[in-house]
Amino acid sequence: SDAIPLHFLTPEALGVYQPALPPEGVLLLHISKRYFELEPQLDAALRGSGWHARVLTDNPPARNDALTGSVWIAASRDPQQLARVVAGRGAGKPLKSEPGVAPWTDEHASILPALRWANVFGRPL
Repeated sequence: SDAIPLHFLTPEALGVYQPALPPEGVLLLHISKRYFELEPQLDAALRGSGWHARVLTDNPPARNDALTGSVWIAASRDPQQLARVVAGRGAGKPLKSEPGVAPWTDEHASILPALRWANVFGRPL
C-alpha cells in the first residue's frame, strides 16, 4: 500500500535506531511510494544529525512487466561503511533536498508536502 509509517521516519526514530546499530551499522529504509516523495523529508531528518545517506534503486529487468522497482535509503553514521555497502549498487545517489522542507516529528507530520500531485491527478497542479 502507499501508507506511510511516519513515526519510523522522524528524528526521534533515528535517535532510537542509532544506539541499536553498531557504529559501523547501516540502516536501510524502504521508501517506494507511488503517490509520495519521501526523500526530502528523510533528508531533512538526517541532515545535521551525523547520519550519511544514499538513495538506492532496484529496477527489475525490462523484460518483466509484472515487477516494479523499489527505492531504498541506506544510512549510516560511518561514511566509509556506507560507501562499502552502496559500492556494489553503483554508489547510490544523494537524497533529494528541498529548501524549506522540515522533517516530520512525533509532534507534527503532514503528508501534503510529500504528495506527488501529478501521480494523483494525472497532471501537475
